[in-house]
Amino acid sequence: MSPRRTLRLFLARRAGEVRRHLAASLLTIALVVLIFGLIGYPLATLAAGMPTVIA
Repeated sequence: MSPRRTLRLFLARRAGEVRRHLAASLLTIALVVLIFGLIGYPLATLAAGMPTVIA
């Protein structure tokens, strides 16, 4: 296998790993935001004594 082909395969593999890692990170952030929106915000408004509107 030529060095150029080896380098291209290595870089393609690394790019795939970075893409997967980025996707996993974004998914984790989205889940945290969703959980906070569903649970954290109503609890914070209850603690503050503000009325909670659940639509």
